[in-house]
Amino acid sequence: MFRNLSKILPGLMRDILDWVVDNRKKSAGLLYYLLLNGEDYITQHMEILTTGMFRACSDDEKEVVRDVRNL
Repeated sequence: MFRNLSKILPGLMRDILDWVVDNRKKSAGLLYYLLLNGEDYITQHMEILTTGMFRACSDDEKEVVRDVRNL
């Protein structure tokens, strides 16, 4: 997973901002576990993470905002 984090993270951030509500919910939930397991290797991807998380915090869906804020 650690070697592929740079490939997974940009797609996951795009899915968090997707127009389909179910995709946003599942992506926000997956982000928690991805960051939990890859916490030692995540600092090099902080720009992608913070940009996507800031945008997700302004989402209309409360579940997406809750999942992103709980990180």
